[in-house]
Amino acid sequence: MEDALAVVLEHSIIQLRQLVHEKSRDPNRQSFFSIIHNLPITCKPLLELAKSYESFEYMLFYERVRLRVASKDYFFDAVPAGVVLTEGSEIDMLQTAPLRITGIKLRDTYNRKFETVDKLEHHPSFRLWSPGITAGLSDEVPWSVCVLVEDTRYMFERLRLSRRDETFRHCANCNCKRLFYIGESAETWNSVNTQETMDDDEEDYSSQNYWNSVGGKVVNSEPDSRRFCSSTCKHEHALHLARMMPDSELNLDVDDSAIKLGRPRVQEAFKLALKRNEVAARALRTMRSKTFPNLAVNPAEIEIHRQVKVTALNVDIALLYAATLLAESHNLSKGKILPGQHTYWRDQHTIYSKAINNVKKIYSKHQRKEGIISSMLTKSKFMDSVSLVVAKLF
Repeated sequence: MEDALAVVLEHSIIQLRQLVHEKSRDPNRQSFFSIIHNLPITCKPLLELAKSYESFEYMLFYERVRLRVASKDYFFDAVPAGVVLTEGSEIDMLQTAPLRITGIKLRDTYNRKFETVDKLEHHPSFRLWSPGITAGLSDEVPWSVCVLVEDTRYMFERLRLSRRDETFRHCANCNCKRLFYIGESAETWNSVNTQETMDDDEEDYSSQNYWNSVGGKVVNSEPDSRRFCSSTCKHEHALHLARMMPDSELNLDVDDSAIKLGRPRVQEAFKLALKRNEVAARALRTMRSKTFPNLAVNPAEIEIHRQVKVTALNVDIALLYAATLLAESHNLSKGKILPGQHTYWRDQHTIYSKAINNVKKIYSKHQRKEGIISSMLTKSKFMDSVSLVVAKLF
């Protein structure tokens, strides 16, 4: 099977190279692109085979721009790792007017790539560069692809010479770290504010706001488009970060499955949450004792996010513990809506905002260095302190 797919892959690279060279509108062109875009990521032998062709990654870049696969939100989106765009400009060979940098906005750098490819494809008389330009690539790479590569390198080099150092950053993905242009902060904040508003609206229908409240949501000071050079880097970073969390693949609202009603349900919810914390605590110990190669996330950033998760799990279990103490007494619990008393109680997190704030204050004074609370055999100072103020919490 692998040999057969290798033949398909090689045939697609060769055919696509010819179609790109001819600027053909043959519908098979997109089919060949789809094959070389997807097949190499299925296994290492096919990826190594594809990379043996110098034109492979450079044609991917060109076709992704042509087909609008590249996002306008990230400076180097859709640029394969093997395509170098931050150096190597043949600037002395150019026979064209200097690129106008004064007043250029971040969005203009995105649009320039799309416009260049459109002109190369649809305007035969268009000549941005000398026909002899190669971008330092072999004859295997079609000329129009070389033009896009050289134009992007030239633009980046002009930006480096004319912009402040603060407008450039290395990608926050530890497997990438490419230098890219982020522009001025005002150019990207409008879109991120809109996105955050949309996300908050979606969270109103789940327990996410509750978990953000009990843990203290980590808010990055800048949008993703200023931290990552591409959407691929952002997604890999987010995936690796999620996998390194103690509650990864864990049902945080595990007590929604409790079957008892009223006050007895509080005790059942507390026991289910303790079991959840036990699983999370074991996972946390395992992660800290192992090494994970090729992580896209900085260890310091992982630890910051872990502490948020640990805090959330501990404050949550403390709220349920306080609720169980009140639920033991009919008089003390009368007229109160206790955590765990009803299904989906975390969805109405504002009901418990006062209790959450008070428990978090206590937790900050008695924070457990040993990690996640998963047993009541030996109570911590934190849980003892919570038990002293249960009558005032809810």
